[in-house]
Amino acid sequence: MELFNLFNLTVLITLIASGFVQGVLGFGFAILAISILPLLLPLRDAVSLLVLLNFVAMGISVAGTRSHFQWASARNLIIGSVLGVPFGVYVLVSLPEPILLRAFGAIMLLISINHFTLERRYGFKIPRSSGLFVGLLAGALAGSFNVGGPPSVAYVFSRRWPIDKMKAILASVYAATTFTRFLFIGVTTDNLPRILFISLGTAVPIALAILAGLKFSRKLNPEHLKIFVFGFLGLTGIVHLING
Repeated sequence: MELFNLFNLTVLITLIASGFVQGVLGFGFAILAISILPLLLPLRDAVSLLVLLNFVAMGISVAGTRSHFQWASARNLIIGSVLGVPFGVYVLVSLPEPILLRAFGAIMLLISINHFTLERRYGFKIPRSSGLFVGLLAGALAGSFNVGGPPSVAYVFSRRWPIDKMKAILASVYAATTFTRFLFIGVTTDNLPRILFISLGTAVPIALAILAGLKFSRKLNPEHLKIFVFGFLGLTGIVHLING
């Protein structure tokens, strides 16, 4: 397999851009990457690839934010997300891919619409008591599409916490779902050698992109980057809905 063919370069650029966004915002690696990868790979292979690469992204994120982590604040999210992953895996292996892709597209579009309407206009806040339920939803989405971030992000950003604490809690939740999801990787792909090849070839560039994002996070306006990310999610959601 050629390392620098057009397919591999497209995957690499996608993952590097997603890693940079992760470094700047503290979230976004999996959700941005998975919005593009199903255009290049079968959905189940794309999800499985991100399970492996999430170890790189989450390892760096956890290491960089660990001093701000508080178990009491993250407990319900983490427990719920771990319990929700097996259900998401069951959905992924049970439904036909065209249905999964359209459902995935609908989720991407709803995430985008929520960001630009309800979240911005009405300042919708998620009650703190719903942490376990939000975690279950995040875990289910992580198990099926590797997009468990949006429920967790919405919950965390509804709190009056310092940004560093938010990043630390999000990193811990993603790390928990990544480890749990890894236990099922053999169930959700028949192309594990190819997935391993891609992950080994892209792990270092992704790590460097995340570190670059962390370095420039204080110099960039995160709101401008959010507009791009959520707008892009909406566009890819429409594409998956049409082509699913």
